[in-house]
Amino acid sequence: MMKFVRRKVSSRRIEETVVGSDPLEKGIVVSYVITNYRGEDILPRCLDSVLSQEVDVTREIIVVDDASDDGSVALLRRDYPQVKVVESGRNKGCSGARNLGARAAAGDFIAFLDNDVELQPGWTRAMLDRFAREDESLGACASHILFMHPPERINSAGGMMNLLGHAWERGRAQEDAAFSRYPLRVIYPCGAAFMVRRSVLEEVGWFDERLSCAYDDVDIGWRMNLFGYRILYEPRAEARHRVNTTLGGGTPFNKYQYERNRLRSMLKNMEGKTLRLLAGEYLYWFLHQTAWEARRAPSLRSACRLWMNMCRAVGWNLVFLPDTLHRRREIASRRKVSDRDLLRGGILQAQVGAPPSPVPPVLKEGRMRREGEGPYPRKLVMGKRGEEALREGWHEREKDGRGLTFRWTQERARVLLQGRGKEKELRIFTIMGHPHREARALVRLNGNGPTEIRVSNQPRLHHITLPREDHSKLWEVEIQALDPFSPREALEMEDLRRLGIAVVSMSLH
Repeated sequence: MMKFVRRKVSSRRIEETVVGSDPLEKGIVVSYVITNYRGEDILPRCLDSVLSQEVDVTREIIVVDDASDDGSVALLRRDYPQVKVVESGRNKGCSGARNLGARAAAGDFIAFLDNDVELQPGWTRAMLDRFAREDESLGACASHILFMHPPERINSAGGMMNLLGHAWERGRAQEDAAFSRYPLRVIYPCGAAFMVRRSVLEEVGWFDERLSCAYDDVDIGWRMNLFGYRILYEPRAEARHRVNTTLGGGTPFNKYQYERNRLRSMLKNMEGKTLRLLAGEYLYWFLHQTAWEARRAPSLRSACRLWMNMCRAVGWNLVFLPDTLHRRREIASRRKVSDRDLLRGGILQAQVGAPPSPVPPVLKEGRMRREGEGPYPRKLVMGKRGEEALREGWHEREKDGRGLTFRWTQERARVLLQGRGKEKELRIFTIMGHPHREARALVRLNGNGPTEIRVSNQPRLHHITLPREDHSKLWEVEIQALDPFSPREALEMEDLRRLGIAVVSMSLH
């Protein structure tokens, strides 16, 4: 039974000083803080998904309306009387709106949500379960966020960051079915949907309101790590995101905001010796990336505007440098974890330059050919060559203890291989199957067969005779695992995938 706590809220707009009063009502476990700006059309779906959460704890829902000029507030008061509405006197941006909601919240845990997010029913239960399993050093949990469009593609599975402060969403654009879903420590949670321990948020100093929008989630996660708290990606907490519904995507304004806020966060959070060591790299990649994007601009006017925005980002940081340095001294006096420790733990990526491409290698334009196009390779070696032959049903690349690169199949997987017309057999090199017994799989060639193979947990080469009556040069290889398993069930690992057999290579001979 869901219980809502309501407080009397004045009909006039509430200023920050008023919202900050009386924050500690008793008994509330989770406070949902939803930031909203011009979200009249999308907000109801977000709220309905929160109201449908399958968990029996005392909760409250707070919507912070960031000076919208649509009918958002009227809709809330008319259709959602159980929701507390906090109105900002002026537009504060994402970080300011989140602070308003957090200071009005009474829960031990605060779930921050964008208005264009829809939670799956078990999201809250998964988050609270993760906090219950871990100790007090767990400061926040990141969600498994899928795009609303295109469906079944990952938006974020926790955040990564490199030495130049470039941040990116882990798993972005990868197929959900092929993604390794297990808890993993990350440096920040995607701001669209995450849960934080309230006491940790108060200790690290709330969101930096100078950042306004873009990078505020990176900054708060970075500080949590510096203060000795962990952030975990929770694969069971699933949400869907209509990306860039409110702010738009890829605009010159967003690029300006990102670059401006990245520079400020680096100056606040990086150790002095790291900044000095990589100063030349910072300058080179700033100029290189800007020049690269300018060359891709649709017009000379757009390119000039981009350069102006990048110069503006630097100028903004010079204007606010005294405030940045003041924040830097505060953080330095309280930090418990060095940059070297973050690098050793894999939390900070030892990489310079632009973030890696969000598109997995087999999906890059020009690499994965459309069905019916060719030529396809005769030999596929995972991680080395021929991966353009992969079709649906494959998980991402992994390495075993011997250094062999392989891919797990799902229950069914397909490959297209092209021979010269003289081949007599297909060879499949496998290294693993079911963890507790010899696995079985059916292999079909152009729909013929099937041929059964036995897959042990040792390297094994399987020889499958090609059908004599089929003189085709293009072979569709379909693998059906008869003993698919879940690592979570079979090995008590928190890996939610369903696995078939592990394949290293496949070739025609």
